[in-house]
Amino acid sequence: MPGTRAYTYVDAGNARAGSPWMERSWSAFLGNTVSLLDRARGREWLEQPSQEIGLTADGETLDLMAFQGGNWSEECNPYGAVLECRLTGEALTLFARSTAMHDSPGMLRELRLLNRSRRALTVTGVVLDRLELALPAGRRESFRRVSDTAIAASDGTEALLVGHGADVAVEVNAERAPILTLRCRTDFELAPGQVWRLPDTYVLPYTGPFEQVSGREYASFLRAVRDLRAWEKDASNPGKS
Repeated sequence: MPGTRAYTYVDAGNARAGSPWMERSWSAFLGNTVSLLDRARGREWLEQPSQEIGLTADGETLDLMAFQGGNWSEECNPYGAVLECRLTGEALTLFARSTAMHDSPGMLRELRLLNRSRRALTVTGVVLDRLELALPAGRRESFRRVSDTAIAASDGTEALLVGHGADVAVEVNAERAPILTLRCRTDFELAPGQVWRLPDTYVLPYTGPFEQVSGREYASFLRAVRDLRAWEKDASNPGKS
């Protein structure tokens, strides 16, 4: 679908980021994902709303309800449409940033964690994404590792590629409703005022063998992310010759 454009939308009830290929929707109030739609095929990938996040700070387990959600911002750049949600806790603020690319399938997810307290915090086990997928329960064969940094969830015809950066653990619970969790392996000592940028993740819907998709849709998405990173670097250094 060359020449198409990604978009974002926020109202009192929901927030959306999408493209002609896919759309991800969140509760505008809580900040958790309520839909993950393959728009090209009309396939809803989310069985239940996601709990979205989780982490431990100085031994205290924090989930979505420990944060005040629903503070949204939108922007657009040459490579995609960006929707960011700011989740505010007692000592920590989590920024969840999703970018739908204009000219390739897939959606990039970036998390940053800010320590607003006056003391250092040891942060462990950060959940980068958690998806309860609309797939048959009890079938681990629905999930296939396709590379060191990507796993595919499939019903045999349609598939969802879930990718991640380095130092990320992938947890699959297929016993009941299949749940795919991406968790950061790194423990981090977050100083007062410090921001921790966590590993990136992404989702990309497709059909057919992954071996074919890897040279087309997947490659296109990775190029788009690479070009976005280069543009961001140049934009942050306007005086660079």
